[in-house]
Amino acid sequence: TEALGRQIAEVIASDLRGHYMVHPNVGSARLRMLVDTGASLVALTHEDALKAGLRPSPRDPLRRLSTANG
Repeated sequence: TEALGRQIAEVIASDLRGHYMVHPNVGSARLRMLVDTGASLVALTHEDALKAGLRPSPRDPLRRLSTANG
């Protein structure tokens, strides 16, 4: 990330299960997110999308997802 011409790095420690959890502010909402360094997109729950000011519609395109664990 770059802010005002400076490079900024954030170090995140894993939890006891080896997962990386963060609590970023998205818009004016504070959300709980799992960091997946190999992810190619971001998925939010309907509730978190609403908290972040996004208004999902039933007409929005859907994507089928699969994870390494099935």
